Amino acid sequence: MKTNPLLSNIEKIVFAILIVISLIVIVINQGGIYIKDKTIKGQMAELKFNSPPKDIEGIKEYEDLAAQLKQLDNFSKYEESMTRNGFLKFIEPPPEIPPFELKAVRKMYLNVEYRGFIESSSGTVGQLKVSGRSHFVKKGDEVGGYTIEKVRNDYLLIKDKNGIEYRLPLGKKILSDNYEAALYVTKTHKTVKVKLGDVVNGFKVLDISPNNVVLFNQNVNQKLIVEK
Repeated sequence: MKTNPLLSNIEKIVFAILIVISLIVIVINQGGIYIKDKTIKGQMAELKFNSPPKDIEGIKEYEDLAAQLKQLDNFSKYEESMTRNGFLKFIEPPPEIPPFELKAVRKMYLNVEYRGFIESSSGTVGQLKVSGRSHFVKKGDEVGGYTIEKVRNDYLLIKDKNGIEYRLPLGKKILSDNYEAALYVTKTHKTVKVKLGDVVNGFKVLDISPNNVVLFNQNVNQKLIVEK
């Protein structure tokens, strides 16, 4: 009697079927894990990043410094030094030449002078020279901004608009309270004499004292003090 080969190998067939089923299950499980695995985009979307703190120690000082630097003069004068060849010898630039130099200051003579007198039956008449022009005056007259207070043979007493009295000796000049200065102008290489109100190279003389001269340029709104 012949034996059926399927029956004789049934155990092997069942074992093989179990192996195939196991492999299929493993493959399906592996495929499921891959399918369920999160994509990089999904992972990135779920990540939480901490926001930077609003108050960082020292940030205010940095912002204040940055604002201050914006208000400073431009750095164009430093660009040459920053871009120069580091292997070359540094030569310090010459100092800036001032536009004026104060050479001397002295008091000015009063612009009036008692030059002479004439005696008459009506009184003494004085010869007064004001700003280069002669006038014959008597007590009470007003000439060149001065009032004649007294006329004597040896002196003449006058008063200016500010109420200041001056005693003028006969034939002599006297000093006033105003100053004149000698300024050396660097641009023209000339020395000029200036008094209050004069204009030199666009600068008006505002004040003159024994030690300095105050100048002002209205066009550029620049005040300049020239000292000895």
